Formats: sequence, structure tokens, C-alpha cells
Amino acid sequence: MFHQPGFGTAALLGLSLTFAACSAGTADESVGSSREAVEVCSFQAPVITEVRAETPGPVAPGIRKVYQVTIQSANSPACGPVTFSFIPDSFQLFGITAQPSSVAGVGANGTASFRVEVVSDPSVEEGTFELGFTIVGIPGGTTARGSLTYQVSLDNPTGCSRQAPQFSVTPASPAPVPAGTPEIYQVTVRNIDNPECGADVFSLIPDSFRLFSIVSNGPFSIPAQGSAIFQVTATSDTSVVPGIYDLGFTLVGNHHGSLTNRGSVRYAVR
Repeated sequence: MFHQPGFGTAALLGLSLTFAACSAGTADESVGSSREAVEVCSFQAPVITEVRAETPGPVAPGIRKVYQVTIQSANSPACGPVTFSFIPDSFQLFGITAQPSSVAGVGANGTASFRVEVVSDPSVEEGTFELGFTIVGIPGGTTARGSLTYQVSLDNPTGCSRQAPQFSVTPASPAPVPAGTPEIYQVTVRNIDNPECGADVFSLIPDSFRLFSIVSNGPFSIPAQGSAIFQVTATSDTSVVPGIYDLGFTLVGNHHGSLTNRGSVRYAVR
């Protein structure tokens, strides 16, 4: 019987193995493609990892306070980069500004940082305020809520160094007048505290005299590095003998404790 060369049993088995190997490779590629097909984007709410005040502690009303807010993306890798925006709530007595307001190109597990400045109105009362904000991720529209703690204090604001108030008197040496004549003076009081102290309320308190009446207006709220003018009226009794009289007063700040200052107005009787 005639046999064709190269087509024996071994050769046939070899062909079968080759076909099997080819079939196995095609199956593996199909599984890999299936795995790639199931990797879909899953948008998740961003995570606020840090809210930190650059200078901890309370501040005076009207003083700016800076915070660092850090956000982390929790999206799956298939979502690609997102943009996070910082959106503060609206407050009547507080201004909140983020720099930058949006951070683009944040990938999976990536972070974004915002430098947030808060400044209160000088009329804000002492207390602790929670100032809310929202982080929004686009695309996806996921959000996260957070807040900034802003504490207001006039007794011990962070960075405040109080100083005794300074003043000047006009006129310094008025001309003599008949006894019983009212004399009017302007006392300019300067609050020389550093700006971190904020405003304070100052009063001019005249000494008590048996033969003189001294009246002052006020008190006045004076911002740090600012001034106010007190009007002082001095009147002598008609029985006062001619001479020069220095009538003392004390300048007192509500939050200055023992940091007061002494002054006087000169009253001359002819």
C-alpha cells in the first residue's frame, strides 16, 4: 500500500497541537478584552483631607484669616482627570475667597489645594462661627461639604500686642478767661495697637474737682492705627481765683486693662 510522505500519525498529532495552541491564544485574548470592557468610570464624592488655619487661634473683628483646604479625588482611574471647585456659602458679615477657586487635571487619588481667605465685618460680635463651603467635581457633579472655624475675640486675639493710647490736646495753652467761662478742647486719641488687635472702645474719664466742671463726649470705637476726637468742656466756679489750672483726665480702653494714659487740659483764669 502506498503512503504519502510527511502525513504520518506523528505529523497529524503535530497539526492538532498547533491548532490547539492557536485556539488557546485566541481564548486568552478574548478574556483580556472582556476584562478591559468591564473597567468603567465610577464617580465618587471628593474627600476633604485637611482644613487648616495658617495661624491658629481667635482673631479680632475685621481681621483676615487664612486657611489651607486639601481635597482628594476618590474617582476610579477610568474616569480620567476632574476639576474641583471651591464654592463658599453666602454670609452677610463674612467675605470668603478661594485662591484658586478651581483646580483642574486631578486624577484618581490625586489632590487639590485651595488657599482660602476669610475676613469678617468689624461689627461681628465675639464668638465662634462655622463658615460652610461645598467642593464640586466636574465631570460627575459629585460634592462634599466642609466648614471653616472662625473665632472672634477682643480679649486675646492672635498676634495682638496692645499699647497705651496716645493723645494730643488743642488748644494746649488757651488764653486766660474770666472765672465761670466754659472752655472747649479737642483731645485727639490714637489707638496705636497693631492691626491684629482690631478696634477697641476708648473713654475719656475726667478727674473730679470741687471748683471745676469737666464734661467729655464719647466713648468712641477706634480701630487699630486709627484715631478719634473727644470734645472736652471745662468750666470753673465763679469763685476761682486767677491762675493756671491743669485739669487731669484718664484715657481707658475696654480691652486694654492697665494700659491707660493720663493727660490734662489747661484752664487759665484772669
